[in-house]
Amino acid sequence: MSSVWKKNILFFGLILLFFIAWAVFTNATASIKSLKLEFALLAVLFFMASVFAWVFSWALFVKKQVKASFPSLFLVGFASLMGSITPIQSGSDALRSFFLKKHFGLSVSSSLQSSFIVKGLKFSMIFLSSALLVVFFVAGFVLSRQWFSVAEYFAALVYFVQYLEAQEHILLLFFFLSGLFVVFCGSVLFLLPLQKGFSSRAAGFFSRFEKTHSIFSKLKVFFEKYPSFLAGTTFNEVVFVAGLTFFSLLCEFLAMVFSFLSVGAGLSLASLFVFFILFSILERTPVLPRGVGVAEVTGYYFLSFPFFSSADLSGERVGAMLLVYGVVRLVIPTIVGFVSWGFMSSKFSGEKQKEKKITPAHKSKK
Repeated sequence: MSSVWKKNILFFGLILLFFIAWAVFTNATASIKSLKLEFALLAVLFFMASVFAWVFSWALFVKKQVKASFPSLFLVGFASLMGSITPIQSGSDALRSFFLKKHFGLSVSSSLQSSFIVKGLKFSMIFLSSALLVVFFVAGFVLSRQWFSVAEYFAALVYFVQYLEAQEHILLLFFFLSGLFVVFCGSVLFLLPLQKGFSSRAAGFFSRFEKTHSIFSKLKVFFEKYPSFLAGTTFNEVVFVAGLTFFSLLCEFLAMVFSFLSVGAGLSLASLFVFFILFSILERTPVLPRGVGVAEVTGYYFLSFPFFSSADLSGERVGAMLLVYGVVRLVIPTIVGFVSWGFMSSKFSGEKQKEKKITPAHKSKK
């Protein structure tokens, strides 16, 4: 476990160095000096509310498989935040599985199933939102530009597409498409296998390769058992979790809005919606931890488009906007993860010591 701690500390240190360099190169410190603290705090609160809603959704499914209190599961969920600064936040999934197996005896596959269904719901909402942008894109050609909302969505998306299609930005286009691919695959592979027919076909597919590597055998078993995950779960419970997932995504959006407002940058709802969806896709590229660097650079140029000139967004202002949002979405949650891990370690170690003291007393009575 100490190696995991050191690795996360290293990732965290690199991200801090990136944001320091970002502040210097974009001259964001000039705008940060006039930071509106109340909006910055609201951004932090909304982002942590987003995390809370996600962890609560995950805990509801875990609680059906192990006897554990919600406070204990929340500690596990928040402690795993220290692994969120990894590609597709896979480190968080690994830590949750590790903690649940160590302290509650839950198998890794059962733990992953709880994460995957909530992740699948969130990914599907992001993918459907991106599909909605395409609809607005097409509607921009068909409908009159006088329809203000469609015109705004259309213009914002056109600027983004033109930017990515430029030859010098082809690498950023690759990162964007890789993130979109991850979101699509997460929506399909985490949700469709809950249907027995699809799950059995997936298990059959992986069974063809199980002799080549043990990972395929594990995937086969995983998909065979995946449909039984919802056994004992009512339709109302699934709808409730879907509502919590949407609430989590909404709070994440509001965290971005208040991060921008904290440096005095107010954008239209259409602009914010387009940027949030595109940024959410970019930060899920499997190449970089949370898309750090790529998301900020792409966001910097996107927010500097003439379409946003009415908001008077200078380079320093845009740099400050993305710096504050980066701290809110990465730095603060990671610190919360380290602190929660400390509380969780002391809590579970204290419980084990109590068990050791009680056990001899029982033995003496016998």
